[in-house]
Amino acid sequence: MQEVPAELGHLPNIHVMNLSNNHLRNLPVSILNLTCLTALWLSNNQSTPLTTLQQDVDKATGQTVCVNFMLPQSAQKLSLTGMDNHIVYHSDVM
Repeated sequence: MQEVPAELGHLPNIHVMNLSNNHLRNLPVSILNLTCLTALWLSNNQSTPLTTLQQDVDKATGQTVCVNFMLPQSAQKLSLTGMDNHIVYHSDVM
């Protein structure tokens, strides 16, 4: 698959989306409508990153690091739900 249909943005109750192992060139802007989306898997899709990395200096360590609009991310907590044993990730609000 090279393109994600824009109509996917009309499914607001999606919580997890796995688009791994495709040949995606981009993602439709309609994906921003997926307000319940908590995990988006995009591994093994392209030879170059979809997001541009930029150099910056980490204020805490003084090291030169690569950053983009997706970094840093909030801490994750792993928990198991009751009887169905699904793994659920909860983001801490920063």
